[in-house]
Amino acid sequence: MTDFDTETKTVVILDGSLHPSNDFSSERDRWAKRGIELVLKECRTEADILAMDLDADALVYWGLDVPITRRVIESQRRCRIIIRYGTGVDSVDLDAATEHGIPVAIPAGYCTDEVALHATTLMLTLARRVSFLDRVIASGGWREPSPHTDTVDRLSNQTLGLLGFGRIAQQVAKNMKPMVAEILCADPFVSESVAAAQGVQKVEFDELLRQSDFVSVHLPLTDETLGILGKDEFELMKSGSYLVNTSRGPVIDESALAEALAGGQLAGAGLDVFTVEPLPADSPLRGLPNVVFTPHFASNSEEAKEDMFEGVADIVEKSLSGKWPNGVVNPSVEPRFAFDA
Repeated sequence: MTDFDTETKTVVILDGSLHPSNDFSSERDRWAKRGIELVLKECRTEADILAMDLDADALVYWGLDVPITRRVIESQRRCRIIIRYGTGVDSVDLDAATEHGIPVAIPAGYCTDEVALHATTLMLTLARRVSFLDRVIASGGWREPSPHTDTVDRLSNQTLGLLGFGRIAQQVAKNMKPMVAEILCADPFVSESVAAAQGVQKVEFDELLRQSDFVSVHLPLTDETLGILGKDEFELMKSGSYLVNTSRGPVIDESALAEALAGGQLAGAGLDVFTVEPLPADSPLRGLPNVVFTPHFASNSEEAKEDMFEGVADIVEKSLSGKWPNGVVNPSVEPRFAFDA
């Protein structure tokens, strides 16, 4: 382990020049006062990053798919930290970062309220058929008979299942607790006592699918969660149940979901994230009357944006001054550079 020196530090925002609205001038001015140089790049691929010929003290990115691969990590000998403007680190090779002693961080607490509220809103929209009824009236109709509205069950008699029970799912539980009969969660990293303290019963994955009237997905995208919800899982779910996803699109097999929705196994779905974004025109999900779509919008609010940018700036300043930052997603890492407690 090497002690951190006091030379000028370099922060590279790998896709900074691609941002549609932020020129990062605020960060540039703020960090310059602390002896930190900001460099904006236009990297879309691994080859772009490897070709930039710049060894940074911190690698930062905002786009979801910037590929910080093992080769990229091995090319960065000075790198002290990798940071994302956002919540998911799907495109970072976390194993390689950990092996090479590089913490990977996100702004802690960013958009918890927003995403939880969005998931809650999608569930209530499905429960009360709001989106479907809006379409009927907008197209000139009123209250014609429909399988989507002929039978509506009381929400307070129903069970909510949360796949994943991290900070966002826990906030969803708080939002929904006064409105449903029971809340279940499935998360191998959360104890029964932690769930019980919030009035939630921890169960196994399959049991949650079988018992829940609403399933809300709050999973990171990993090798283990890729495609975790497919044909077999939808057949396990209650007939006439609902699925909501505000986490990552690829955790769901979208073709299998479209079949389950079209065939009536599932009554509806609320989707904010998709395997390919924007959602392709030929997606089998398009045109289904029992799907509520939003365009990866769940994290949005002006306050959340401020929290995100402030959070990243804080992580940069702490880590490059030798202090352990908040929001590290690989906390077992043994840092290549010394950090103060």
